[in-house]
Amino acid sequence: MSVDTYTETTKIDKLLKKPTSHFQLSTTQLYNKILDNNEGVLTELGAVNASTGKYTGRSPKDKFFVSEPSYRDNIDWGEINQPIDEETFLKLYHKVLDYLDKKDELYVFKGYAGSDKDTMLKLTVINELAWHNLFAKNMFIRPESKEEATKIKPNFTIVSAPHFKADPEVDGTKSETFVIISFKHQSHFNRRY
Repeated sequence: MSVDTYTETTKIDKLLKKPTSHFQLSTTQLYNKILDNNEGVLTELGAVNASTGKYTGRSPKDKFFVSEPSYRDNIDWGEINQPIDEETFLKLYHKVLDYLDKKDELYVFKGYAGSDKDTMLKLTVINELAWHNLFAKNMFIRPESKEEATKIKPNFTIVSAPHFKADPEVDGTKSETFVIISFKHQSHFNRRY
């Protein structure tokens, strides 16, 4: 199968450039969005309490890796790490990107995974929910400034669309929820689980 990386990149760029894509919001701004959007409440200690939805933890039977020759033999395949073919991945990935393009607001975080400059991943995280963006901001290493963030050329993209529901018969998943990782396409995307 030929891979249309141009379309993939163009769709991501379009999401990043939407006027309603909030880039690198401060913690206070994210708190305000979370509260304004009724995504969570403040606890008495000032932390955000958000509902994870139907799945309160991992959903191991809904995790897939795109089966690609370059790393196929390095994955412990089984009930938890399941293969999905590249064509199925791309169809679903584009459906999710099209879904996000229709959303009123998106949240974008750029940062790093790993502190070693030689091996760190440069990340772009695109979220449908402000509280997911706050989670990413707390999980990954933040750039020193917004200016530094704008200069990050990601080598991995995380797309989170928790309200998107997959159709297992059409999309090749086991249920409406999924986590899919593609090392070739340098992306990870999911819906709420």
